[in-house]
Amino acid sequence: MFFNRKRHIQRLYKRYAYGKTPLLDNKSGFLRKKKNIIKNIAPEPKKIKKIIIAGLLAGGILVFIYWIFLSPAFKINEISIEYIEFQSENAFIKDYFNSLMGKNIIFAKTESIVEKIKKDYPEFKSLVARKKFPHAIIISFSEYPLIMNVINYTEGGGVYKFIINEIGYAAQSNIENPNLPYVKIATKEPFKPNSFIISKDKIDYITGAANYFETKFKMKILESEYKIYARELRLKTEKYFTIMLDAQKPYEEQFLKLKKALVKLDIYNTPLEYIDLRIYSGSGEKIIFKKRK
Repeated sequence: MFFNRKRHIQRLYKRYAYGKTPLLDNKSGFLRKKKNIIKNIAPEPKKIKKIIIAGLLAGGILVFIYWIFLSPAFKINEISIEYIEFQSENAFIKDYFNSLMGKNIIFAKTESIVEKIKKDYPEFKSLVARKKFPHAIIISFSEYPLIMNVINYTEGGGVYKFIINEIGYAAQSNIENPNLPYVKIATKEPFKPNSFIISKDKIDYITGAANYFETKFKMKILESEYKIYARELRLKTEKYFTIMLDAQKPYEEQFLKLKKALVKLDIYNTPLEYIDLRIYSGSGEKIIFKKRK
């Protein structure tokens, strides 16, 4: 072993020449190359670019958050009704939205306010609160159409007038519209304004029966009378006789009896006081009428 070590040292010296750097043979791994442990501490250009971009993004986000949440750019400062002609008449609607003034329009909740208005005022068929960026709330609405005059007679002798819409809501009181059909209704107590006074299915029956008679018999109906307790409908024609209908049975079936009776009863030329279609016989075609004296 000693001789092997000596020979190895000799091989190293053999490659040395005077004035030159000795060349060492590293085949056996005697000498090992050391890695450069000194690193470049200066930041690379790519890293600098990333830092700048990250800073810009963070700044942009902060500016955006301020612009959206804190700046006055999206503060509500106007609440208006879409149609100018309805501004004064329906100004009360805007009062519901006053709580939104000065708030951020992006996060303003209008749905619950709309539902409350529709609950308080059933005459509105639709109501929409639209956000008009950046500062305004625009309200648009439509009402159920007015379809009938109701003349309300009470047991105490009182007479009350209402105009109802298509869902039976008394939208107007103490007024008449001669362009709308009339229906008389007798009650113990008077109807209350701004309330539902007749159900929609009864409205459909009354208007349907009148329209059906005018179409099939070519005779105009002047007014109707609905008896709540008897569940009876009376139609007064332009010939000044009254047709009595059972409001619990289809009016089409009852008018069919009258249609068949026309061969014997001339309703156009005979002075009549009333025709009663409520009575049903075994054949289902019995009618009762009374001539005017």
